[in-house]
Order: sequence, then structure tokens, then C-alpha cells
Amino acid sequence: SVIDVVFIPILLAILFLLQPVLAWVVLAQVPLLILLNQIGGQLSERQLTRRNTAWSRSMGWLVEVLSAIRTVKSQNFASEARWEWLQRQRTYAAADYRLSRNRSLVKESSSTVLNIGKMTLFLVAAVLALRGEASVGCPAEAGGVSKALQCGASTQCCRAPGARGVRCPESPGSRGRNSLDSLTSSGSGSGGGATV
Repeated sequence: SVIDVVFIPILLAILFLLQPVLAWVVLAQVPLLILLNQIGGQLSERQLTRRNTAWSRSMGWLVEVLSAIRTVKSQNFASEARWEWLQRQRTYAAADYRLSRNRSLVKESSSTVLNIGKMTLFLVAAVLALRGEASVGCPAEAGGVSKALQCGASTQCCRAPGARGVRCPESPGSRGRNSLDSLTSSGSGSGGGATV
């Protein structure tokens, strides 16, 4: 749709700003989905044509027989006409089954590609976090690339690589320690030697 065309470039830009490696992992599944849709669309189009042709032959034969039912009975052609219609109906049923099967196969294949993409995204994100190339929730310093995956409430993210100068949420008992550290540092700087 038009909204997708407008927002997809914005989403891609945000992805590359946040983490280029994860953005490439997300984009890697796009060609596979396009290929599956192209192959599935061509197969469905051909099989839909075959199914409609088989249905028209079956219904056309039935209409012709019923419209001339007196002649068919007088010529003792009812049994042959019945078997001919059953054969055409079987052809239509087989074509309809193949069409439904291939549509389900394409749908399940697309779902499998999406699930594999999600699993790969989580694995790559975990590897990046373990290597220190991504952190658990700290925004990047002034370079533009964020190394955030999910921000925690602990102060450990302040010590994440590339996150110097980032202020993280303080834990409940950290305010007193911070004020004590500031008093100690100010006292030692003035040479007074604060005593606690």
C-alpha cells in the first residue's frame, strides 16, 4: 500500500542507525520472500487456469446431457454420459486439490522463512552482545549507531562499551552512595580530609 511505501524507507534508515548488522539480517530474508511469492504466483496462476478449464468442461458436459436427457435415454447413452461426467469431475477435483496444496505450501514456506529470520536475528543479537559490539539498552555516544537491544534498569549499562557519559536509571540505593562519593571527592580535593 501507499503507507508501506512511505514508511519502509524510514524503518530501514532507523534499522541501519540502530545496528547495521541486525538490519542486514532483517533484509536478508526479503529476497527469499520475493522469490517465494513470484514462484507461488506463477504456479497458482497456471493451476487456477487448469482448474477453471476442468470445471467448465465438467459443467458444460452436465448441462448438455441434462438439456437433451430424453435423447440420451432413448439412445441408452445415460451410463456412458454419467461415466464421462464423473471422469471430468475427477479431473476438476484433482486440479483444485493441487491448487490448494501449492497455495498452502507457499504460505507455510513464507511463514518458515519469517520464523528462521526471527531466530537468526535473536542469535546474531546475542552474539553481538557477548562480543561487546552491542549493549543491553544504552544509547550510543555521538557517532550515530546505537548498540541497544533492550534497556535494563541496572547501572551496568553505563559501563557498556561505547556508552561513556550515558546516564542510566539509578537503582534505589545508589543516590546515597553517589552523594557520599561526591562529598568525599570534594573534601579530598580541598585538602580537608573528610571523616565519616
